[in-house]
Amino acid sequence: MKKCIKLLVVLFIGLLVVTGCDSTKKKPVDTIIETNKKTSSNPLVGKWEYENGGFIYTFNKNMTGVYDLGDSKKEFSYEIKDDILSILYEDTTATFDTTFMIEGDTLILKDSLDNDVKYIKK
Repeated sequence: MKKCIKLLVVLFIGLLVVTGCDSTKKKPVDTIIETNKKTSSNPLVGKWEYENGGFIYTFNKNMTGVYDLGDSKKEFSYEIKDDILSILYEDTTATFDTTFMIEGDTLILKDSLDNDVKYIKK
């Protein structure tokens, strides 16, 4: 029994050492960008203007972008996984996750009430 406890203690300490020695901790933005750099084609790249005007999403190839609100702009990084778009705006720690779909030149996002929000490609 003592050998078993000693073995568990050694394994636990080893686990702590291995997980605690990562001196290259990444920020969430860096992780999201790195995950998608290998994506061969990205249907979101380009400018998308809200169907009623006034707001423009710009998605770049390097998984970054800008949301232009007219009187201000917010930079972000993003990730695409299946039909989920995850956006991490600068100076935030939580991602905005939404279902998206592209029909022709129209980007359709779901808002928090599950309504379609349409953007037209420019």
